[in-house]
Amino acid sequence: MARGARGDRVAQARRLVMGLLLLFTGGFSAPSLEASERQRWEDRRFEEAFWRDRERGWHWYEVMPVEEPPPEPDDVPPPMSGQASPQADAGPAPLSAQWLRETLPELRDAAINDPTENNVRAYFYAQRIMMDRAQIFSDVAQTVVRNDPLLDENLRLPFASAARAATLASAEESKRAIIESLADKAGLWVFYDETCEFCAKQLQPLNRFVDRHQMEMRVISRQGRRLAALNPRVKVLADTGQFANLGINFTPAVMLVVPPEGFYLISQGFIDYTSLVDRLVAAAHQYGLISSQTYFAARPAARGVLEASSIDETEQVDWNNTDSWVPFIQREIARVYGIEDRRK
Repeated sequence: MARGARGDRVAQARRLVMGLLLLFTGGFSAPSLEASERQRWEDRRFEEAFWRDRERGWHWYEVMPVEEPPPEPDDVPPPMSGQASPQADAGPAPLSAQWLRETLPELRDAAINDPTENNVRAYFYAQRIMMDRAQIFSDVAQTVVRNDPLLDENLRLPFASAARAATLASAEESKRAIIESLADKAGLWVFYDETCEFCAKQLQPLNRFVDRHQMEMRVISRQGRRLAALNPRVKVLADTGQFANLGINFTPAVMLVVPPEGFYLISQGFIDYTSLVDRLVAAAHQYGLISSQTYFAARPAARGVLEASSIDETEQVDWNNTDSWVPFIQREIARVYGIEDRRK
């Protein structure tokens, strides 16, 4: 009896096992399989997330964020036929300077890369337009300059040969007068070294200067010996510290000396007579030894030069309005010319 009961229990267990096998094999439906696959995928996500953040420990209590798909862009309807896009650029006006600046290189490249008659003809017609516009600008510019003396360089230095020669001759006389005026309050020191290659050559321009002007000149020599080729009117003095105290590193050197404390370097290195006179005149003006009017008489090309630092900043000017700043500049140029601008 005991054996029969045991057999019944075994048979019952077998039926239970077979039922479970049937359930886990043939009894799965398609949705159950999909749920199983989804569960295995979720398990892999959790496992990968754990190994990426393993330093934080086991965070089974956290809920993994759900990745949402990116939103789909809204469909932008195309512009209607005949309606310009808001981004569309109208471009430069035809035949304008900007149009030519952009179009001409393109036409030239097209004519070079594909030199058909049409391409070459198009390039030359565009070039013709540009040259015609330049001619029109040039004609108007000549009219404007001719009618405005403040823009005419002929006011600064005449173009006509006779007038120009007379102006330059007058300028030379003004330079001579400036040098003579300096002779009453200044003199020249020439720094000389017998070992210098160009010092001996410098004596000829110095002698010419002494022959033409009355300004006192002294030669400061490192060796202190008399120079046979030097004009006897010029005294030679031995260096007693002047080279070092005045920072003379190159010879020959010329310095304008205005007692008691004016030492103005004119040149270091060889200099010819004409350049020496021009530099003395410029230094006299720079250091306030002569007036601007006297300086402009000696250098007419420097007349009417408007410097930004000399502009009157007290007057209110709208620099974005040509009707405001052009008359202001006209008055400023007339002022530096030393003439009165009567225009309103």
